[in-house]
Amino acid sequence: MTTTAREAPSDAAETSTAILAMCGAMAFFIISDAFSKLASASMPVSQVLTMRGFYAALMFAVPVIASGSLALLPKLFSRLWALRIAGEIGAAMTFLAALAHMPIANVTTIIQTAPLATTAAAAVFLAERVSTGQWVATVVGFIGALLIVQPGSTAFSWWSIVALVSVAFVICRDLSTRRMDRAIPSSLINVSTSGCVALAGLGLGYVQGGWVSPDLTNHVYLVGSAAGIALAYHFLIVAIRKAPISTIAPFRYTVVPMSLLAGWLIWHEIPDLLALVGIVVIASCGLYTFLAHHKRA
Repeated sequence: MTTTAREAPSDAAETSTAILAMCGAMAFFIISDAFSKLASASMPVSQVLTMRGFYAALMFAVPVIASGSLALLPKLFSRLWALRIAGEIGAAMTFLAALAHMPIANVTTIIQTAPLATTAAAAVFLAERVSTGQWVATVVGFIGALLIVQPGSTAFSWWSIVALVSVAFVICRDLSTRRMDRAIPSSLINVSTSGCVALAGLGLGYVQGGWVSPDLTNHVYLVGSAAGIALAYHFLIVAIRKAPISTIAPFRYTVVPMSLLAGWLIWHEIPDLLALVGIVVIASCGLYTFLAHHKRA
């Protein structure tokens, strides 16, 4: 009894730290997206991709070099890695393009259908067990996405379809990541991914053209965006290591009110009633899916 009493406060502290870390990760993702959206106001998406990817690669390279993970580089290159890179490049291009033309809360919430869709895709392609309730939550979640997209109405934007395409690329990225060799450090995967995204941005820029000479403000935006990504992944790792995923996963949806707040404060964006309902529906379905998985486990 004495040992249990001593350990309980420690466990509670670890869980509290993990929850705070998950909320912090979501906050830094929004900060990164906000800086990218600000930069895209005066720069083409290809240039934002290239410069943000370059800065992010430099930041991710620090832990790779410090830990000596470069020795594992030969194990990185595989068909699954190439599939993950393709998914990440496609997701980054489509997400940033949609972000440049849509309210940040709408894009962020549409992307939150990715965990729901990944659950369904894992059942189809990886033969993972998915309950009837989770299938229903996936379908209802996409109905929530349609409430945000609002096809056929005056509020409809083709950029909403681009955001949904981004979800498909995220599924490709996540499924391939799930099957990669776990001995490969995440920092090595991140630095290679950022570098490839930067190269893809260069290729897109060659076709697209229209690059501008970035001023100091744009450099600050893109360094801030890259730093946001790096810090978000750091806090995500802290959260995962300190508590079960089933405990911290619901807190990923704190990104939704954060995106609403960022959109209102920076761009004075306020989603209409249908979009707000869709946002609530997607967040609720995501929470249900995680809680259902936790209960079954």
